[in-house]
Amino acid sequence: MPTQEELVREIRRVKRWAIGATIGVMVLAVVAFAPRQDGRFDELTVHRLNVVEPDGQPTLVLANSQRIPPVTCEGKAYVQTRKGAGGMIFFDGHGTEVGGMIFGLSEGEDGGYSASRHLSFDRQFDDQTIVLSQSEDADGMTKALRFVDRTADIEGCQFIETASRLREGDSAQQAAARRWFEEHYRGGKEVANRVVLGVDHRNAVLVLAGTDGRPRIRMVVDSASAARLEFLDADGRVVESLPGDGR
Repeated sequence: MPTQEELVREIRRVKRWAIGATIGVMVLAVVAFAPRQDGRFDELTVHRLNVVEPDGQPTLVLANSQRIPPVTCEGKAYVQTRKGAGGMIFFDGHGTEVGGMIFGLSEGEDGGYSASRHLSFDRQFDDQTIVLSQSEDADGMTKALRFVDRTADIEGCQFIETASRLREGDSAQQAAARRWFEEHYRGGKEVANRVVLGVDHRNAVLVLAGTDGRPRIRMVVDSASAARLEFLDADGRVVESLPGDGR
């Protein structure tokens, strides 16, 4: 049986070991969580990556299909319009979405699918003004670059709030939202696809439209490689075509 003096020495040794182990753990923790000066990693796997300003407001969010942010304006989240798609969302640094890059795939029970790829830039507090997109399904593939005029007088998050009520509101809210859109957009011709360049089911098309969105010049090279240039009036009628009927 150890003497009292031996017990005291053993207790002191255990204390020293405990203190040393604690200090070692603290040093390891500091080293492990200290920021690296070079900021380099061999590989990084995440479900969502947020790039933020010093005040915490996002400038970019990279996320999978389950963590993609909903439509956001001035820091408030509205309706989720990107279900089933992952990608990258751009923000203005003040809590408002200003564009994004989205990739999605929907598979049907019959084995079919619908795929889309989309890059867009938004007008402040409004919707898309430059859109690069590609979509495909069992019927074929469409690729297009669009430049869109948006000239409605929008105050703050009014457009996004109204679009959210149109999607998720009750019947009275949806009716009011439809009236607002009719007044500010469709009725006022405040949205117009001014330039559309794309390939639709193997037809290469360039369309130039007026401020009302109606096509006025259409250039086509169809799937049989036949080319034509058409000039249209305000009602969409072809008033001149090259080559003409006497080609």
